[in-house]
Amino acid sequence: MLEYPFKIKKPQQEKIREIPYLASSVYSNLEIELTLEFYYKRYVQPLTNFFDIFQSCLLDCGAGFGWFSYAYLLAGGKYAILADLDLERLQASLEIGRILGVDDKMEIVHASIQELPYSQDEIDIMVSIETLEHVGKKNIQPALCHIRDITAKGILLTTPNRLFPSIAHDTRLPFAHWLPKSLRRVYAKAFDREKMDHNNDFLSPWDLGTLLAKFKPATTCLTFTDHSMFKAHYPFYLPYNTHNKWQQNPGKLKSSYYLISSTLLGKYSYWLMPSLARIFVRK
Repeated sequence: MLEYPFKIKKPQQEKIREIPYLASSVYSNLEIELTLEFYYKRYVQPLTNFFDIFQSCLLDCGAGFGWFSYAYLLAGGKYAILADLDLERLQASLEIGRILGVDDKMEIVHASIQELPYSQDEIDIMVSIETLEHVGKKNIQPALCHIRDITAKGILLTTPNRLFPSIAHDTRLPFAHWLPKSLRRVYAKAFDREKMDHNNDFLSPWDLGTLLAKFKPATTCLTFTDHSMFKAHYPFYLPYNTHNKWQQNPGKLKSSYYLISSTLLGKYSYWLMPSLARIFVRK
């Protein structure tokens, strides 16, 4: 296990918060060090069970402000490419990287997933965290195909599971995402959740078949090797726009459901889970 790498000094944190594009966003009040800890515990540490990050170049799709990539680099990752469609956010990420002292090991790319300028097996590890549901229905398969083609070692992917009755990354209304978008808006409006409906196009488990031609799932409980590792990553600070940022435990019902799903389907348990989160490795 890698030594926990984050000790961000207060002056550094203050400089990061002063970056205009971050300061004017919904993420202006993030706890910087705890945010990095979240990405380390949930994503970077699990990656180290399968890949030598010290020798692996990573591409972070939909990187946003780059928190995952900083966690990867501060933990010893070789190099990170941050890709996003928001150019101002990418430019802010370069400034954050400079403040954290990792800017010499990162670069930015302004492109959609399906148009990333890389060729066959050029990227060691591809990461897509809560991004594919935003690319548009017609772009889902082209994006997955491109991810498969340009990646050499492995993929870390998370996105809501369309088969699950309720999706937290949306209105949270039961079965809302199964409806046509016009009816979805009516349903959301009836429960005063219209602002939470972002017209996302969610993936089903069979969509990931595109990746399975080249890769195989390696984890059994989300991005964790097993259910015990999933439980061990609690408690944590959740760096999203939520009222309950501290998650103390998964709750008995959720924990039991994840345990049963992981036991029944093993590395293919994403078919039953609310998220298609998984680490895939090269066959």
